[in-house]
Amino acid sequence: MPQSVTWFALFSGEARAQMSVKLLSESAGATITDEDQGRIEAILAFWFKEQQLSAPQIDRRMDIWFGEDEMFDLECKKEFMSDVESATAGELDHWAAEPLGRLALILLLDQFRRNIYRNSAQAFAMDKVALKLCVEGAMAKTDQGLTPIQRAFFYMPLQHAESRKVQEKSVELFTKLAEAVSPTFRETFETIAQFAELHRDIVDQFGRFPHRNRLLGRENTPEEDEYLAGDAPDFGQGS
Repeated sequence: MPQSVTWFALFSGEARAQMSVKLLSESAGATITDEDQGRIEAILAFWFKEQQLSAPQIDRRMDIWFGEDEMFDLECKKEFMSDVESATAGELDHWAAEPLGRLALILLLDQFRRNIYRNSAQAFAMDKVALKLCVEGAMAKTDQGLTPIQRAFFYMPLQHAESRKVQEKSVELFTKLAEAVSPTFRETFETIAQFAELHRDIVDQFGRFPHRNRLLGRENTPEEDEYLAGDAPDFGQGS
Protein backbone atom coordinates (compact mmCIF):
# COMPACT_ATOMS: atom_id res chain seq x y z
CA MET A 1 0.00 0.00 0.00
CA PRO A 2 1.47 3.40 -0.94
CA GLN A 3 2.43 5.71 1.91
CA SER A 4 -0.10 8.41 2.72
CA VAL A 5 0.74 11.79 1.20
CA THR A 6 0.51 14.50 3.84
CA TRP A 7 -1.02 17.89 3.09
CA PHE A 8 2.34 19.44 3.95
CA ALA A 9 3.98 17.35 1.23
CA LEU A 10 1.71 18.98 -1.32
CA PHE A 11 3.47 22.28 -0.66
CA SER A 12 6.83 21.06 -1.91
CA GLY A 13 8.38 20.25 -5.29
CA GLU A 14 6.11 19.51 -8.25
CA ALA A 15 2.98 19.71 -6.13
CA ARG A 16 3.82 23.23 -4.96
CA ALA A 17 4.29 24.28 -8.59
CA GLN A 18 0.68 23.32 -9.17
CA MET A 19 -0.39 25.92 -6.61
CA SER A 20 1.99 28.81 -7.35
CA VAL A 21 -0.76 31.38 -6.90
CA LYS A 22 -1.74 33.83 -4.21
CA LEU A 23 -5.38 34.50 -3.43
CA LEU A 24 -6.30 38.13 -3.04
CA SER A 25 -8.06 37.19 0.18
CA GLU A 26 -4.66 36.49 1.72
CA SER A 27 -3.80 40.16 1.59
CA ALA A 28 -7.13 41.95 1.59
CA GLY A 29 -10.14 41.18 3.77
CA ALA A 30 -13.77 41.36 2.71
CA THR A 31 -17.06 40.19 4.14
CA ILE A 32 -19.66 37.99 2.49
CA THR A 33 -22.66 40.17 1.71
CA ASP A 34 -26.28 39.14 1.31
CA GLU A 35 -25.77 39.42 -2.45
CA ASP A 36 -22.76 37.11 -2.22
CA GLN A 37 -24.77 34.64 -0.18
CA GLY A 38 -27.50 34.65 -2.80
CA ARG A 39 -25.04 33.86 -5.56
CA ILE A 40 -23.40 31.10 -3.50
CA GLU A 41 -26.80 29.50 -2.90
CA ALA A 42 -27.72 29.82 -6.59
CA ILE A 43 -24.49 28.11 -7.69
CA LEU A 44 -24.92 25.21 -5.27
CA ALA A 45 -28.63 24.81 -6.04
CA PHE A 46 -27.91 24.68 -9.77
CA TRP A 47 -25.07 22.18 -9.48
CA PHE A 48 -26.54 19.82 -6.92
CA LYS A 49 -30.27 20.43 -7.59
CA GLU A 50 -31.23 18.89 -4.25
CA GLN A 51 -29.47 19.62 -0.97
CA GLN A 52 -29.57 15.94 0.01
CA LEU A 53 -29.17 13.83 -3.12
CA SER A 54 -30.06 10.15 -3.02
CA ALA A 55 -27.71 7.61 -4.59
CA PRO A 56 -29.88 7.25 -7.75
CA GLN A 57 -30.08 11.05 -8.04
CA ILE A 58 -26.29 11.31 -7.82
CA ASP A 59 -25.93 8.59 -10.45
CA ARG A 60 -28.22 10.51 -12.82
CA ARG A 61 -26.43 13.79 -12.13
CA MET A 62 -23.05 12.17 -12.87
CA ASP A 63 -24.08 11.79 -16.51
CA ILE A 64 -24.61 15.56 -16.59
CA TRP A 65 -21.62 16.53 -14.45
CA PHE A 66 -19.10 14.38 -16.30
CA GLY A 67 -20.71 13.93 -19.71
CA GLU A 68 -20.78 16.24 -22.71
CA ASP A 69 -24.18 17.91 -22.62
CA GLU A 70 -24.31 20.95 -24.88
CA MET A 71 -27.50 22.26 -23.31
CA PHE A 72 -26.04 21.99 -19.81
CA ASP A 73 -22.89 23.80 -20.98
CA LEU A 74 -25.00 26.59 -22.46
CA GLU A 75 -27.02 26.87 -19.25
CA CYS A 76 -23.80 27.18 -17.23
CA LYS A 77 -22.67 29.97 -19.53
CA LYS A 78 -25.98 31.80 -19.54
CA GLU A 79 -26.57 31.70 -15.79
CA PHE A 80 -23.06 31.80 -14.34
CA MET A 81 -20.62 33.31 -16.83
CA SER A 82 -20.45 36.57 -14.86
CA ASP A 83 -19.74 34.64 -11.65
CA VAL A 84 -16.97 32.67 -13.36
CA GLU A 85 -15.42 35.89 -14.67
CA SER A 86 -15.61 37.51 -11.23
CA ALA A 87 -14.06 34.47 -9.58
CA THR A 88 -11.34 34.36 -12.22
CA ALA A 89 -10.52 38.02 -11.58
CA GLY A 90 -10.18 37.33 -7.84
CA GLU A 91 -13.22 39.43 -6.97
CA LEU A 92 -14.90 36.60 -5.05
CA ASP A 93 -11.90 35.35 -3.07
CA HIS A 94 -13.56 36.40 0.19
CA TRP A 95 -16.11 33.63 -0.37
CA ALA A 96 -13.39 31.21 0.72
CA ALA A 97 -13.84 32.37 4.31
CA GLU A 98 -16.77 30.00 4.78
CA PRO A 99 -17.20 26.36 3.66
CA LEU A 100 -20.06 26.68 1.18
CA GLY A 101 -18.53 29.83 -0.28
CA ARG A 102 -15.23 28.00 -0.82
CA LEU A 103 -17.08 25.10 -2.43
CA ALA A 104 -18.92 27.51 -4.76
CA LEU A 105 -15.59 29.10 -5.73
CA ILE A 106 -14.09 25.69 -6.47
CA LEU A 107 -17.10 24.80 -8.62
CA LEU A 108 -16.83 28.04 -10.61
CA LEU A 109 -13.10 27.73 -11.25
CA ASP A 110 -12.78 23.96 -11.61
CA GLN A 111 -16.11 22.68 -12.98
CA PHE A 112 -18.02 25.55 -14.58
CA ARG A 113 -14.95 26.58 -16.58
CA ARG A 114 -14.80 23.06 -18.00
CA ASN A 115 -18.39 23.39 -19.17
CA ILE A 116 -18.19 26.95 -20.46
CA TYR A 117 -14.78 26.60 -22.14
CA ARG A 118 -15.01 22.95 -23.14
CA ASN A 119 -12.29 21.74 -25.51
CA SER A 120 -10.11 24.82 -25.07
CA ALA A 121 -7.09 25.76 -22.98
CA GLN A 122 -9.31 28.11 -20.97
CA ALA A 123 -11.01 25.09 -19.43
CA PHE A 124 -7.87 24.48 -17.34
CA ALA A 125 -6.70 28.07 -16.86
CA MET A 126 -7.73 28.36 -13.20
CA ASP A 127 -6.88 24.83 -12.07
CA LYS A 128 -4.02 26.03 -9.85
CA VAL A 129 -6.29 28.42 -7.99
CA ALA A 130 -8.98 25.77 -7.55
CA LEU A 131 -6.35 23.34 -6.27
CA LYS A 132 -5.08 25.89 -3.77
CA LEU A 133 -8.62 26.51 -2.54
CA CYS A 134 -9.11 22.75 -2.13
CA VAL A 135 -5.82 21.99 -0.37
CA GLU A 136 -5.84 24.96 1.99
CA GLY A 137 -9.49 24.36 2.77
CA ALA A 138 -8.90 20.69 3.55
CA MET A 139 -5.90 21.56 5.73
CA ALA A 140 -8.20 23.86 7.71
CA LYS A 141 -10.86 21.08 7.78
CA THR A 142 -13.28 23.36 5.93
CA ASP A 143 -14.58 20.31 4.10
CA GLN A 144 -15.66 18.38 7.19
CA GLY A 145 -19.16 19.86 7.49
CA LEU A 146 -20.07 19.30 3.84
CA THR A 147 -22.21 16.44 2.54
CA PRO A 148 -20.33 13.55 0.89
CA ILE A 149 -21.19 14.65 -2.66
CA GLN A 150 -20.23 18.24 -1.83
CA ARG A 151 -16.91 16.95 -0.50
CA ALA A 152 -16.38 15.00 -3.72
CA PHE A 153 -16.47 18.24 -5.70
CA PHE A 154 -14.46 20.06 -3.04
CA TYR A 155 -11.70 17.49 -3.73
CA MET A 156 -12.16 17.38 -7.52
CA PRO A 157 -9.26 19.78 -8.28
CA LEU A 158 -6.97 17.05 -6.95
CA GLN A 159 -8.09 14.75 -9.78
CA HIS A 160 -7.33 17.49 -12.30
CA ALA A 161 -3.77 18.22 -11.15
CA GLU A 162 -0.80 17.17 -13.28
CA SER A 163 1.21 16.17 -10.21
CA ARG A 164 1.96 12.65 -9.01
CA LYS A 165 1.92 13.67 -5.34
CA VAL A 166 -1.40 15.43 -5.69
CA GLN A 167 -2.87 12.45 -7.54
CA GLU A 168 -1.81 10.08 -4.77
CA LYS A 169 -3.55 12.33 -2.24
CA SER A 170 -6.61 12.38 -4.50
CA VAL A 171 -6.89 8.59 -4.54
CA GLU A 172 -6.39 8.49 -0.77
CA LEU A 173 -9.18 11.01 -0.12
CA PHE A 174 -11.71 9.61 -2.57
CA THR A 175 -11.08 6.09 -1.27
CA LYS A 176 -11.64 7.24 2.31
CA LEU A 177 -14.77 9.08 1.25
CA ALA A 178 -16.17 5.94 -0.39
CA GLU A 179 -15.41 3.93 2.74
CA ALA A 180 -17.09 6.49 5.00
CA VAL A 181 -20.47 6.79 3.27
CA SER A 182 -23.44 4.60 4.14
CA PRO A 183 -23.88 1.30 2.27
CA THR A 184 -26.64 2.91 0.18
CA PHE A 185 -24.10 5.30 -1.35
CA ARG A 186 -21.08 2.97 -1.35
CA GLU A 187 -21.23 1.85 -4.98
CA THR A 188 -21.70 5.40 -6.26
CA PHE A 189 -18.72 6.76 -4.35
CA GLU A 190 -16.58 3.75 -5.23
CA THR A 191 -17.18 4.68 -8.88
CA ILE A 192 -15.96 8.23 -8.17
CA ALA A 193 -12.91 6.76 -6.42
CA GLN A 194 -12.20 4.58 -9.46
CA PHE A 195 -12.10 7.71 -11.61
CA ALA A 196 -9.59 9.17 -9.15
CA GLU A 197 -7.47 6.04 -9.67
CA LEU A 198 -7.75 6.41 -13.45
CA HIS A 199 -6.57 10.03 -13.29
CA ARG A 200 -3.72 8.96 -10.97
CA ASP A 201 -2.63 6.17 -13.28
CA ILE A 202 -2.46 8.48 -16.31
CA VAL A 203 -0.41 11.12 -14.51
CA ASP A 204 1.77 8.44 -12.95
CA GLN A 205 2.58 7.12 -16.42
CA PHE A 206 3.05 10.39 -18.31
CA GLY A 207 3.47 13.09 -15.67
CA ARG A 208 0.54 14.93 -17.26
CA PHE A 209 -2.72 14.36 -19.12
CA PRO A 210 -1.82 13.70 -22.77
CA HIS A 211 -5.35 14.49 -23.97
CA ARG A 212 -4.74 18.13 -23.00
CA ASN A 213 -1.62 18.46 -25.14
CA ARG A 214 -3.29 19.67 -28.32
CA LEU A 215 -5.44 22.18 -26.46
CA LEU A 216 -2.45 23.51 -24.53
CA GLY A 217 -0.07 23.57 -27.50
CA ARG A 218 2.16 20.84 -26.07
CA GLU A 219 3.99 18.37 -28.28
CA ASN A 220 3.23 14.70 -27.73
CA THR A 221 5.96 12.25 -26.86
CA PRO A 222 6.06 9.04 -28.95
CA GLU A 223 4.58 7.20 -25.97
CA GLU A 224 1.74 9.71 -25.77
CA ASP A 225 1.07 9.42 -29.50
CA GLU A 226 0.68 5.67 -29.08
CA TYR A 227 -1.55 6.15 -26.03
CA LEU A 228 -3.78 8.72 -27.72
CA ALA A 229 -4.14 6.56 -30.82
CA GLY A 230 -5.94 4.01 -28.69
CA ASP A 231 -9.12 4.31 -26.69
CA ALA A 232 -7.69 6.90 -24.30
CA PRO A 233 -10.18 8.82 -22.12
CA ASP A 234 -10.31 12.58 -22.64
CA PHE A 235 -12.82 13.31 -19.85
CA GLY A 236 -14.84 15.48 -22.23
CA GLN A 237 -11.95 17.84 -22.96
CA GLY A 238 -9.92 16.49 -25.85
CA SER A 239 -11.85 16.79 -29.10
